[in-house]
Amino acid sequence: MTKQIVFITAIIISLAQLYAQAVSAQAQYIKHLDSAEQTCLDKGGDMLGCTLTYYHQMDSMLNVTYKLLKAKADNNSRIILKKEQRNWLAKRDKKFKEIDKGTAKGEIGGSDAKMIATDKKAAFVRERVMTLIQRYEKK
Repeated sequence: MTKQIVFITAIIISLAQLYAQAVSAQAQYIKHLDSAEQTCLDKGGDMLGCTLTYYHQMDSMLNVTYKLLKAKADNNSRIILKKEQRNWLAKRDKKFKEIDKGTAKGEIGGSDAKMIATDKKAAFVRERVMTLIQRYEKK
């Protein structure tokens, strides 16, 4: 029985370390994505494609980070996190509408306007990902 408890404890500790490594790796990976987007933009080619790729990567990071944080949370914290995320999603939708409206009123049109809007949206999502990562690291 004692060997089983030690084995189970070792598994739990290993899983906790894997979660911590996963989140820490995410912060490093975000820096990599930032650099990759800038490199892509610096080439001056399909700049809209660069920002769309970056936005989708940030959105995926948001989902992964949220799930990692949710898995680590106790029941009460999970409920609070879920409510907070819903509030953030409502705030995001409002912010995205503002970005689209502001970009549409600007002097730049076409794919440049879409690129600027997408980049602003990606930055907004990135900010949330970093907030969740920091929260995860504090636990």
